Amino acid sequence: MKTLKVHYDPETRWCSLEHPYNKRFVAYVNQGVKPISRRKFNVTTRQWEVHVVYIPQVVAAGKRYFDHVDYSELPENEQIRIVQSTSEYKSRPRMRARPSVAPHAVLFVTVDAPPEVVKAAYRALAQKYHPDHGGDAEEFRRVDAAYKELTK
Repeated sequence: MKTLKVHYDPETRWCSLEHPYNKRFVAYVNQGVKPISRRKFNVTTRQWEVHVVYIPQVVAAGKRYFDHVDYSELPENEQIRIVQSTSEYKSRPRMRARPSVAPHAVLFVTVDAPPEVVKAAYRALAQKYHPDHGGDAEEFRRVDAAYKELTK
């Protein structure tokens, strides 16, 4: 099991990140933690060190790249901050429903487009948004409804 372990130093308020090598995670720490003064690579231990302020975002990234993230060495208030930041992400309100749009606009065709163009636009968008091909099901339903309305 690949685990990211966060070690905390209370004197400096820096955390060292112990983990098996993961190219994408290392790239995230190297490019994603800004400013540079808040991250450093310790050559002797061969571990990244990050200031405690940036640990919630590092833990969130670690959950994408590792099977388990252990941050039990952190102080309780920092652990609570990590839990709140991840639960806040989950509990954000969903976007409002889109206002109704003209079917021509949904298919990206002009009002006077010939039926062949409408059909070609529908097929292209249906292929792009079809759930079986990794597309957005809601967007596919909008495209389908617009095509049905135009071909009545």
